[in-house]
Amino acid sequence: MWLWSVLFVGSLLQPLSAPPELEAQLAALAWKKRVVVLCAPSEADARYLAQKKIWTEARSGVNERDLVLVELFENTLSTPDRNYLQARFQYQPGTFGVFLIGKDTGIKLRKTEPVSTQELFGLIDGMPMRQSERKRRN
Repeated sequence: MWLWSVLFVGSLLQPLSAPPELEAQLAALAWKKRVVVLCAPSEADARYLAQKKIWTEARSGVNERDLVLVELFENTLSTPDRNYLQARFQYQPGTFGVFLIGKDTGIKLRKTEPVSTQELFGLIDGMPMRQSERKRRN
């Protein structure tokens, strides 16, 4: 069993008790949410802790951009999910990774270090779909 945390509108990171397989979880979010997949060797990884702090401090911007955070830890991943991560994201076991998946399910960003909200939000805000969303909301 693996630890998942998801960041939803108005909430902090909250673990899901019985997550479905990773691929199914991501497919269920398609066209609804942008997903940031955060992979780390363990919950004690310094890069993971830094990224989590960045996310916690950016709640309003995260919510505004329809972002969901999925946290995966190498030491708790099932074999099928580990294989999926390696095939879909080119994730290397034992490393840190941040991946942005657009609402269209395309991989928009791959990083091996924590990502600032300025970089992430700048990338998202430049996307045509995000620009359309902003126009509709205003």
